[in-house]
Amino acid sequence: MGAHDRLKLGPFMGLQRARRVTPQHGVARAATAGDAQAVELFHRAAGELARIVDAVYDQLDIPAQAHVTVSYSGGMFNERALLLEPFLARLSKDARSYRVAPPRLPPVAGAALYAAKLSGAPLDAPAVRGLETHFAQGVERRV
Repeated sequence: MGAHDRLKLGPFMGLQRARRVTPQHGVARAATAGDAQAVELFHRAAGELARIVDAVYDQLDIPAQAHVTVSYSGGMFNERALLLEPFLARLSKDARSYRVAPPRLPPVAGAALYAAKLSGAPLDAPAVRGLETHFAQGVERRV
């Protein structure tokens, strides 16, 4: 059985994670409802995430003219107006040159890739491209 066959037969494809109510989801609901303190928490979080990206950039001693690809993951980035857009805006104000790309695959596909790797039968490049096509995620942005 080839990697492409495993891809088609994967028992977990199409399953979604159970929805959990977490503190950050409660804060997101409050922010969406207009709570200024909740909105400020998300904006501060976006700024902190951008500072982490900057710190890694600086530690890697990347040449000033280089374009660096940055991606993000996690369900809170679905809160576009609260977290993703302020994060992107913060990165775009920086003198460093970032290219922001959405995650190539959703979490379920990442879990499938990791499970295949752990089983000793990692998916080959055509199978991964098949996943990318199946789960096409959005468009890259330069900031």
